[in-house]
Amino acid sequence: CITIKKHMRNKNKKYEIDINATQDELKASYRRLCMLYHPDKHRDPELKSQAEQLFNQVHQAYEVLSDPQSRAIYDIFGKKGLEVEGWEIVERKRTPVEIREEYERLQREREERRLQQRTNPKGTISVGVDATDLFDRYDEDFEEMPGGGFPHIEINRMHISQSIELEFGAGDILGPLFGMKVFRNLTPRCFLTAQCGMQFSPRGVRPSCSLMTARHLDQNTMGYLQWRWGPHSSMTTSVVRDTKTSHFTLALQLGVPHSYLMMSYQYKFQDEDQTKVKGSIKTGWFGTVVEYGAERKISRHSVLAATVSVGVPQGVTLKIRYYNTNTVCVIQCVCATCNTV
Repeated sequence: CITIKKHMRNKNKKYEIDINATQDELKASYRRLCMLYHPDKHRDPELKSQAEQLFNQVHQAYEVLSDPQSRAIYDIFGKKGLEVEGWEIVERKRTPVEIREEYERLQREREERRLQQRTNPKGTISVGVDATDLFDRYDEDFEEMPGGGFPHIEINRMHISQSIELEFGAGDILGPLFGMKVFRNLTPRCFLTAQCGMQFSPRGVRPSCSLMTARHLDQNTMGYLQWRWGPHSSMTTSVVRDTKTSHFTLALQLGVPHSYLMMSYQYKFQDEDQTKVKGSIKTGWFGTVVEYGAERKISRHSVLAATVSVGVPQGVTLKIRYYNTNTVCVIQCVCATCNTV
């Protein structure tokens, strides 16, 4: 039996509903209890408050028992079974055995999500491919060379990494890292962020410090001024404009070892796949690089992107990137070097 105990002052009444009660019997009992515990029937403030709580409990119980699937879950697992996330996507009209199997599966998924939130696992797979021979210009003596009919393509770099985050502990393979970060609003449109840290490694202690101030130039535009001191000291000024359909960035960096000027633009299509096309140009002491590409959402948590980079002296490179919540896979193919461009 499903037992509901109601207490009002010195009264203690017990209402029992048989586990095999029909929908008509449930509805009749629900109406009777609603009339009994309706808050408007009680003028005393204390009784009115208790009646309101009981009235809400009766309503919640009826919502569960009037739904065949929720009622079956409650009969098997009780209240804790209804608290498990994921029942809304489970096929209805299932037998008790199937409901029990679904409950166990949802519990496993819940534990996996908890573990994932605690450790935040991340994986990266990066592959470098040298395909310059495939895109070289035609050579008259090419066919006469041994094996000249087959271009030579090789994998010259591969990197696979997996990492997790722990709730306690700090640092990475270089040693522990201790830091502090401070945020402060200077005005309603301007804020300041300061950060400093100390990285302990076998080579010694490496201190670092950064200071950034930002200001809202208008509703969609932000201006940033950032100073970094440490292994890669630099001063960067940037303007970022982000709207519903586009994203624009203009940045100038002066620093060691790289100084550069960069401009990028991204257009966002208003479709379900969240397709984006982008282009950028970057020039500095390292040379000049022009990039263009696109990305598209291929599933709920996965994105596929492709970018072509043309630079001097870097050459031509095709980069394909797939990433979801915890995994990033990158294939970088060198199509031509500066000598063949």
